[in-house]
Amino acid sequence: MNVTLKEVFESGSWIITKIIQGSGKHRINAERRFPIADKSSFFCQWGSTKYLERLSSENYSKKLSDFNCYQY
Repeated sequence: MNVTLKEVFESGSWIITKIIQGSGKHRINAERRFPIADKSSFFCQWGSTKYLERLSSENYSKKLSDFNCYQY
């Protein structure tokens, strides 16, 4: 089963390491807090700005640009 952006934002088992701004999209890089056997510990996926802003505000109560790992 593939990991989704929603799972990365809602789960406590992922640490967001980098958020990169693109043209109308953002790329989210994350690592697992605790590795699981036979599953990838790394995550990287592009998502629409509107969707990611909503996930960020619902789960972290802040905008994407307020994350320390945000890059322009």
